[in-house]
Amino acid sequence: MAVDATPPFSLVRENCTTDSSAASCEAEVSFAPSFAGEFAGALTIASTETNGTGVVVLTGAGTDFKVAVSPSAATVVRGSTATYRLTVESQSGFAGPIQASCSGAPAKADCNASPASAMLAAAGSQTIEVNVTTTAGSASAASGVFDGMPRYASLFMLIGCVFLLGRRRASFDAIAGRAAGSRSYRLLLALVLCWGFASCASKPAIVEGTPTGTFTLTFQIASEPLTHSQTATLIVQ
Repeated sequence: MAVDATPPFSLVRENCTTDSSAASCEAEVSFAPSFAGEFAGALTIASTETNGTGVVVLTGAGTDFKVAVSPSAATVVRGSTATYRLTVESQSGFAGPIQASCSGAPAKADCNASPASAMLAAAGSQTIEVNVTTTAGSASAASGVFDGMPRYASLFMLIGCVFLLGRRRASFDAIAGRAAGSRSYRLLLALVLCWGFASCASKPAIVEGTPTGTFTLTFQIASEPLTHSQTATLIVQ
């Protein structure tokens, strides 16, 4: 015996006998409409023993919800947040849990819905706020060999540079000529060389931000088996 149902109805389980003298059939059917309205279907029971087919007419009323988004486009500078509002309204008496999600946000940006889930009452509505937070690019200050050290440690390093350079007086004489005999000149030159050494060891840290451009965001509201989406534009400057 074969049992089948037409969409939006579907067969969950069946318990049918093939004994022609006491034939019987029990079937459980589910109803999952994809939109609001009245639906009609059929449960077909075909018997190979009797070569007969039985048809049971099925009817059901589907409920739904609709989604609207505002604004349809938002412009922000990197480091700021764009806010969108979704309005979910019940149709034909729909009532049940809904879940909100967001996709399409650019790199280095977060898209979050609040609340992410809610209960929609029959003939009711629910407002969901979606925030898209972007990231501003930045470069940290250069970090050299003296950064993060106590002041006395930096001072000792400078004194060490002066001491080592002072022991190479002949080298100073070759570089600076007559002025090499001046103690103040040697000290100044030592400080300049040490500062140059620290600067060469410096390297700024770059923090990448959200890229500029135009992006399409997709907001989805789901309540199994129903799913509805709306899109909006995000412009990052």
